[in-house]
Amino acid sequence: MPDVLGTTFSRTIIAIAAVFLLNNLRVVANSVSTSTTTSTWCPDGRYPSQNGDCLLCYDYCHRSGCTGASPFVGPGGCRNCWKGLEINSTHIKCIIPYLEGCAEGYYLKQIPTHQSLPLSGSEVCLRCHELCSSCLGPGVSYCVKCKYYKLYNICVRHCPSGTQADQQNRRCIDPSNNRRQTLIRYLYNSKLNTTTSPSSTAAAALSSSTPQQ
Repeated sequence: MPDVLGTTFSRTIIAIAAVFLLNNLRVVANSVSTSTTTSTWCPDGRYPSQNGDCLLCYDYCHRSGCTGASPFVGPGGCRNCWKGLEINSTHIKCIIPYLEGCAEGYYLKQIPTHQSLPLSGSEVCLRCHELCSSCLGPGVSYCVKCKYYKLYNICVRHCPSGTQADQQNRRCIDPSNNRRQTLIRYLYNSKLNTTTSPSSTAAAALSSSTPQQ
């Protein structure tokens, strides 16, 4: 199975970092233009308001603090999270840190502490592929439970030509029982929207020895 966990997550982190940097530049520019005002120092867990008061950060921000009341990572919100939830490709929301795992439809990613990016040292719940109800990572080959149908060991929206849909078990039955040929035909000839390249998804699917059940 190809190691696509890092690649997919890196795209999310890079997008967040870009937004984070852009907003920081705006903050710096604004602070320069208003340099006549005195800055307020606030203790951990608080941020300075415009009138100089120290206000509480969002409950689930990391101990590194915040720059505003927002529950999201970035300027005007948390500097980091103990645990984050991917809302979209550029927004991570800090959530209750002591709950184990992630909600259905998400998978847990541990961020190394040495990364000099937002969320360093955090746990983040990232969205599963759109065809998965639950998963262990990105892409259809990491689905644990399919949202629509299962074709051998991958999730699909519709059963492809040459197979039969088992509505009760939500599986695609292959009368030919030619697993390799059916997967190759489907993965390379369909317009399946995956988070990995067709070749890597096919390699992952074809390398599994799990038979159709």
